[in-house]
Amino acid sequence: MQEKELLTSIEKLFDTKIDAVKNLLSQAVEDLDKRFNTNTSLVASQTIALRDAAQKATDIQAIALEKRLSAMNEFRATLQDQAINFYTRQEHEVFAKGLEQSFKSIDSDLRILREARAEIAGLAKASQLYLTFILALVGAVSGIVGLILRITNVG
Repeated sequence: MQEKELLTSIEKLFDTKIDAVKNLLSQAVEDLDKRFNTNTSLVASQTIALRDAAQKATDIQAIALEKRLSAMNEFRATLQDQAINFYTRQEHEVFAKGLEQSFKSIDSDLRILREARAEIAGLAKASQLYLTFILALVGAVSGIVGLILRITNVG
């Protein structure tokens, strides 16, 4: 009977120990569940925050890209307007030939004007010469007339 009591007491001891181990294991499982749930909710909230931040960054980048592309399109339109407004090499050559002919015409007119000015200057010098000659002639004639009058009055 002692053996039976001993077995019963060992059995009770094992049952107690097994219950204690079960309690410890269930407590550990509950703690792990709590930690897991806490960590899962933290990871989920961080994932949502990261997703929201990535979405905001993507939206901001999309707006910036849209503005940049709009500016590039405006620049392209400006370049296209300039290309339309610029005249071609052929048009420039026609314009340059017209200018060259105008310059030749102006140069010819300028040469004619210089010659006319030189001619007028020559005529002015000739008229001064003629005036001087007439004055000298008048002086000589008056001198001769004065001599003749003196000679005729003396005698």
